Amino acid sequence: LTATEVVLPEGITFVIANSLVESNKAVTGPANYNRRVVECRLAAVLLAHHLRKEGTITQDCEISKVRILRDVKKLSGLSYRQLAAKVQEHLHTDPYSTEEVARDVGVEWSSLIDTVMVTKAGYRFDNRNDTFSCYQRYMSPLCVKFSLHPNSCCCQSPPRLLRGTKSF
Repeated sequence: LTATEVVLPEGITFVIANSLVESNKAVTGPANYNRRVVECRLAAVLLAHHLRKEGTITQDCEISKVRILRDVKKLSGLSYRQLAAKVQEHLHTDPYSTEEVARDVGVEWSSLIDTVMVTKAGYRFDNRNDTFSCYQRYMSPLCVKFSLHPNSCCCQSPPRLLRGTKSF
């Protein structure tokens, strides 16, 4: 996890809000949190596979070792903006089934479960009916990455803190 202080463009307000919706995290937390982890892993594997097919990543790359977007970035040498374009080109917006991901990357469903769909905490997504939002899981952070990163055109001035904010 990395943090970078950025300057918000004039007229932009960053809001943190509480919806007041209660959720029993002890019950829903493990499955919901772990689903996001698995969606990120599946998206990384899918994107790496497509980039290998088009020649952006070398054929000797071990897709099974790809876990996160940073792995795909390192292997491909692409910028985050270029990765966002590749996600839009290669991943569809509809949720992926486990079998669809396995078919797309050319592995058995059970192999995908053993290598990608088990979290460090041991939570397994092994239901054939599960679906995963791979496109959305990557496009959201990529959009934030290249729209608010200090090297982007909207954030060129030196960092400043807005009134009432705290630096961490």
